[in-house]
Amino acid sequence: MKFIFFLSFITLFCLPAEANTLVSFKPAKDRKEIQIIDYLQSSTSDNSTYLIAGYDLNNDIFKEYLVKNQNCLVREYCSYKIIAFKNRKPIIIGEFDAHKILISHEKNYGIHDLIIYNDENSDFLSKTAVWNPYQFRYVIKN
Repeated sequence: MKFIFFLSFITLFCLPAEANTLVSFKPAKDRKEIQIIDYLQSSTSDNSTYLIAGYDLNNDIFKEYLVKNQNCLVREYCSYKIIAFKNRKPIIIGEFDAHKILISHEKNYGIHDLIIYNDENSDFLSKTAVWNPYQFRYVIKN
């Protein structure tokens, strides 16, 4: 009996459990987030309002940002952009149309994969966007 309790304890509390992370968007608040929104608004002809989510996708203590249009409804495709900073300026390192995006616990080249849900007929079908170091951006994995 003690052995089963011990094994249960080890399984529940000591083994790392990794799960995919649902991206939680919010309005831009800090300086970097506002700089990203200004960059996007200046590069497009419309004056859209954006929501933003910051995550450290490559464990370098600096956040990368996922951005979507605030007016995008839940069940329609949204245009998502993944943005990082290079020489203190925002650059786009990925663009996808999707219903939703998850951050995967899986990594390629030390950078988290992104799970892209964009199938009209199924919420279970997804594609994986992986980091391509030669293109310096996320691409859909074949």
